[in-house]
Amino acid sequence: MQNVSRKFWKFRASDWVLILICLLYLIQYSDRVNIATAAGAIAKDLHLSNTELGFVFSAFAYPYAVVQLFGGWLGDKIGARRMLTVFGLIVAIACICTSFAGGLLSLAACRFLLGVGEAPTLATATSAMARWLPAHRRGLGQGLTHACARVGSALTPPSLRS
Repeated sequence: MQNVSRKFWKFRASDWVLILICLLYLIQYSDRVNIATAAGAIAKDLHLSNTELGFVFSAFAYPYAVVQLFGGWLGDKIGARRMLTVFGLIVAIACICTSFAGGLLSLAACRFLLGVGEAPTLATATSAMARWLPAHRRGLGQGLTHACARVGSALTPPSLRS
């Protein structure tokens, strides 16, 4: 047992960076899927039509597309650690606010904020992996992060059903 704990603590910094980026991917893809999974309950609770739900869904997509255009550049400019901290806080705030949304506009605003927060993080995380992981481990790193994204998408629907 003692050998296991010694090996655990001998993780390199690059291993911890990879683990954190994997968690980032898992959480962010879960955030993307949860609104669709809970759409029926949300529509019923907030009295939203299908058109209004579509508006809520697009409230995430438009800022995501726009911010992603310059998000990677900004991550290179100010650094991955700062960028992921700031935009991770935006994502956290958006998620918390979503639980308090009382109607169409407040829910759309929360999803808009989530799109802004998530947009630059994946490009920045990939840039961080390129800096932190040795060249021979980057393919593994990309594979693990993308697998975590799919796991986040797959685990969300069953976890939201009651």
